[in-house]
Amino acid sequence: MFEKYKQYLFRKRVSKQPVRNVRFPVYKNIKSILLLYVSDEEEKNADIKEIVSEILESGRTVACVGYVNKRHAASPHLPQNIMLCRADTSFSGRPEKNIIDEIRSEKYDLLIDLTSRYCLPLHYVALYADAAFKTGGHIVDGLHDMMVDMTEYGSSAALYNQIIHFLNTIQSNDK
Repeated sequence: MFEKYKQYLFRKRVSKQPVRNVRFPVYKNIKSILLLYVSDEEEKNADIKEIVSEILESGRTVACVGYVNKRHAASPHLPQNIMLCRADTSFSGRPEKNIIDEIRSEKYDLLIDLTSRYCLPLHYVALYADAAFKTGGHIVDGLHDMMVDMTEYGSSAALYNQIIHFLNTIQSNDK
């Protein structure tokens, strides 16, 4: 029952957000990426580490926000890698104000949401992040500028590769 109420509150926040002026990005011009993911219980996240390494090798900057469904995360809270846990969220599932403010303080060219299931704290991060273009799996309507149907992709790496493929394939008039 509480989950449905939390989802209702989130949908209300989404509907109250101002309409964004969105332009499809040219992938080669993207300099900074915000990556969202659900962590495994051990917080090892080998596939996420590979993705981050690939992004860094391409000369882009990357920041990560993960969520682990535990009371406290074992990973340290660093400026470029935030690991959220239940202690970092309110009853409604919204991350604490200082975390939202920290994420809002940076501007990103691209947000890639690799969550494969409903994860309210990360959906709030996606909602409030200052990203020129937001993309991810089709979980929540109105949250991303481009959504990818996730039924074909079993892992975060596969979803990431598909998103990058679309960003490289779709031609944009933007410079």
